Amino acid sequence: MKYWKPFGKHGQKEASLKYIDTIIQHISVGILSFDNDGKIELINPAAFRLLGIYRLRYIDELKHTHPELPELMMYLEAGHKSLFATQNGQQLSINAASVRLQGRLVKLISIQNIHAELQRKELEAWQNLTKILRHEIMNSITPIVSLIGTMTDIVDYDITPLAEPGHEAVTDLKEALQTVESRSKGIMNFVNAYRDYTTLPEPQFTQVSLKTLINSVSNLLQSDICVRPASPTR
Repeated sequence: MKYWKPFGKHGQKEASLKYIDTIIQHISVGILSFDNDGKIELINPAAFRLLGIYRLRYIDELKHTHPELPELMMYLEAGHKSLFATQNGQQLSINAASVRLQGRLVKLISIQNIHAELQRKELEAWQNLTKILRHEIMNSITPIVSLIGTMTDIVDYDITPLAEPGHEAVTDLKEALQTVESRSKGIMNFVNAYRDYTTLPEPQFTQVSLKTLINSVSNLLQSDICVRPASPTR
């Protein structure tokens, strides 16, 4: 008994190419390829979306929307990548590769929007920086506040009894210490407030009466609720 294959080698190649083409058309990474003359041979919907265009025949046509991008793609060496900022705020990562097909050199470009990733990295960098600054500020201010308290006690219990009543120098010294203490505590409060602002607090779980919650919401929306009278029964 003979078993017939559904298709031969040629059919298998066509099926493989169709499979690869389907993948390229559906992935979220922009893919395009062009020859030495800049003629586009392949481009997927993701590339159209990321570039903000609806058709592209030659790479030079990108000059209308992205003046510097065609030159970047043409001269970006294989195995290298570059970052390109679009006019609408996107940060595109451009990666290049070269493929030789039947003696022709074709450049393959992949495009990814990494704006969200860059924002996340920038936020992490700022958070780390603020942690370091907060740590250094608190390490400097805390001993100052402690020393001011000690100096205030020395003035109250050691210097004031020995000075004449209402001595101007002692009064000025007390006011100066109070001012420095107030400013130092103000800086500490600011740093602590900024820490609470930049750090997501832990959730505090409490038991809530569902009936009370619904009644409260109902009372707030009472003026917006339109109650229709029931239709009379026949």
